[in-house]
Amino acid sequence: MLRDRAIAFCRDTSGIILPYVTLLLTVLVGTSVLALDGARYMSLQSQLQNGADALALAGAAELDQHSDSITRSTNAINNLVTNSTLYAGNVQVSTIQFLSSLPASDHTQITGANVTTDPTLAKFVRVTVTPVTLSTILPASFFGGTNSVTAGAEAVAGFPNTVACNFPPIFICNPYETAGMSDDAATAAFRTAMNDPATLRKQFRMDDSKTGPGQFGFLIPPDGCTGASCLSDWIARTSPRACHSKGGVDLNTGMKTAVNNAFNVRFDIKSGSLAPGPGYAPAANVRKGYVQPRTGQKNWCNAVPALSGPWTASSSGPYNGSADDKCRQNASTTPNPQAPIPLPNDTFSGTNIQGDGNWNCDAYWRNSHTSAAPAGCTASNPTVSRYQVYQYEIDHTAFNDSPKQATCQNPETGQPLCAGASNAVSTPDRRNIVVAVINCLAQTAAGKMGGGSTANNVPAAAFAKYFITRPVGDGSDGTNNNYVYGEFTGFATKKDGIVMLDQVQLYR
Repeated sequence: MLRDRAIAFCRDTSGIILPYVTLLLTVLVGTSVLALDGARYMSLQSQLQNGADALALAGAAELDQHSDSITRSTNAINNLVTNSTLYAGNVQVSTIQFLSSLPASDHTQITGANVTTDPTLAKFVRVTVTPVTLSTILPASFFGGTNSVTAGAEAVAGFPNTVACNFPPIFICNPYETAGMSDDAATAAFRTAMNDPATLRKQFRMDDSKTGPGQFGFLIPPDGCTGASCLSDWIARTSPRACHSKGGVDLNTGMKTAVNNAFNVRFDIKSGSLAPGPGYAPAANVRKGYVQPRTGQKNWCNAVPALSGPWTASSSGPYNGSADDKCRQNASTTPNPQAPIPLPNDTFSGTNIQGDGNWNCDAYWRNSHTSAAPAGCTASNPTVSRYQVYQYEIDHTAFNDSPKQATCQNPETGQPLCAGASNAVSTPDRRNIVVAVINCLAQTAAGKMGGGSTANNVPAAAFAKYFITRPVGDGSDGTNNNYVYGEFTGFATKKDGIVMLDQVQLYR
């Protein structure tokens, strides 16, 4: 009996799968838990990386190489962006590094040679986030492992380019660049100058007949027409529908003196087919030392420089001492003190393109105004720039002050009298034009420029503002040159009536 039961038990196959199922369930559950832990880890890693990317991009958007760029970038990283994870709350910043360069290969580690603390050289930011430890569901310690995994992330982003639109196709060679400077060093020199009020008060006389630091030229407009007539139209327009990339502009080099009259539309001056008015707006303040012509079409569209005389019978009709004539220079070699004057020039030494900052602000103000002058407006070495005086006139609506011209029948004011005040615009400021600044010496050494031919894809150091202090080529400066007299007033921003698109990019 017992023997039969033993034989039956050995031959019984019911439930034989149970041991296999038990072993298989252990494997399946373990694998599932491992996959779940893996998915949780990968999700955490992705969230941390997304957070690091967003933080790096936020910081990179502030790296415009200004003196406070590192401070602004750090604040943006710490305060502007919040990224959360499903497992550990908000992504936390561990370290921030600013880089002046990147290794040639993505596989090469970043070293101290790439790191900078100079905000004018910081082009990239490296953000490392605080690692997060995640407890595993699988009891890996049972198998000799650990019951937790740690994920971390870092990202490198940069500010490689800015695209600016709606400004005239003009470039200026960085006047603060000297021979042997690298492109970065020349850009840093320009930025230092733009942050110094005493330097900004010094006037320039730009000349397109020369090349080198401080000279100006033209960019190729979007229609590709590089002739003087086409360029004149582009420069005179109120809002040129053109965009230029800081990463590379196309130069239309060579002297084009005929283009210079296009600048004068901003002063409410008609020149040939270029007439101030809709589409070619004058500035809100066009005071320039001009008078109506003595004979012929006696209106402000045909105005002439008051001090370009002498006004004699042989040139412009008899000087009869009328009230209107007293607005002009008389026949003597000494200008009539009642004649209106433009913003005075600096003293220039020899062939220097930059003046000494010494100009007679007091004479200009007393000639043009009855109201109190702005602080610092003195007869020599004023502590205000011509641009600040110009803006003071606008802010205090001091257009109709004209004590020296009180006897004039129709004295010059700051209001545009040819186009009419209704056609004047304040944004963009038509006399404070945006230009592309190029480190011409460094770019020539790099093979981007030189030889007098058109140069393509030339990097720009900055987009800056240049205030034109008097009409171009009117002879009232005592020369027949087509100098573009002016002062730099700082860097262009979106508030200047142009469209600026900052382009940031992830690199690692």
